Formats: sequence, C-alpha cells, structure tokens
Amino acid sequence: MEIVKTKIVFLLIVVILSSCNNTSKIDEDSKILNSEQKQNDPKPEFDSLMHSVSDSREVRDDYLDSLNSMTKIWSAGSIPNKDMILFCLPTTNHEALEYYNLDYSDNKEIRDAFSKTNSYIEDKCSTGDTTYLRRYFLLSEFVDGYFAEVYFTNVEVYIDKYLEYFCDIYLQLEGTKVARLHELYKEKCNQ
Repeated sequence: MEIVKTKIVFLLIVVILSSCNNTSKIDEDSKILNSEQKQNDPKPEFDSLMHSVSDSREVRDDYLDSLNSMTKIWSAGSIPNKDMILFCLPTTNHEALEYYNLDYSDNKEIRDAFSKTNSYIEDKCSTGDTTYLRRYFLLSEFVDGYFAEVYFTNVEVYIDKYLEYFCDIYLQLEGTKVARLHELYKEKCNQ
C-alpha cells in the first residue's frame, strides 16, 4: 500500500514538473507569435496621441480622428464647433473607453482638452441648451468612477432646473441608454 502511495505522489510530481516545462515552451511560442504579429500589423492611419480600439466596429467612422482634432483645437486655444463636440460624446462602450481614457493620458494637453470639453458641455447644459442636455443624459450609460459622481450630481441639478424638458425627453430616449436615470424619472416626473 505504501509503495502505491509513493508511486502516485511521484507521478503527480512528474506531471506538475512537466506542465511547468510545457508552460515555458508555450510562453516562448507566444512571444515569437506576438513579435511576428507586431511586424505584420499596419500602423494606425491617423495622427493621434491616443491609442486605437481593437474592435473598430464599435467605433463610428472618424471618431478617433475627431477626438484627436478636438484635442488639437483646444490645445491651440480655440473652441471646437458644436457638431464636433457632440460627435465626440460616446455612443458605444468602446467610444466611452476612448473618450474617458483621455483623462488618463500621459500628455497634459490631452487631459486639459478632456477637462475643457466636459466643462464646456456642463456650461451648455446649465444654460438649458437642449441639444447638449439630451446628449448629456445619454452619457448615463457609460459613466463610472469619479465621473459618475460628478455626472449624477450634475444630472440632478439639470433635471431640477429643466424638469419639464427632462420628463418629456426621457420618454423619447432609448430605455436601455437611460436606464440609470429611471429612478430619477420616476421620482421627479411623478411616474
């Protein structure tokens, strides 16, 4: 009986050691494959200070170029036009990743552009610009972390200030896009 236990333990040790050796071989193969892929990957077509998204189907045409252009316009001391700012507000999870990652860039100009964009949008919302308000409400689907804290504080202020507009527009917006505003809608619009 003791010999059988010893053989089993020995076999387990052999299996574990051989799997460790195979793992290093897999790691080596993986490194070779990755280096070959990098050599064959084309460079991004846009002049950007940001990274590109892996699944471009989740990003509208010209979205990354528009983020880059908007950053350059803010950096030059100008204000991007309304259409560009509205276009740069994310409509998919991948776009949201790109947009909110601007705030984490190593490049100060990009971080500043992100901050200026958000401040500009918040100023437009606070004055009752319905185009900006509508798009701001749609951001509820994407906000997270400290962005969410600021966002939901602002949303409550805008709802209180423009209650009739919010109650009307909420019903026109796609439910899944504003699901995180549903409780506010029920509470504020008496639904």
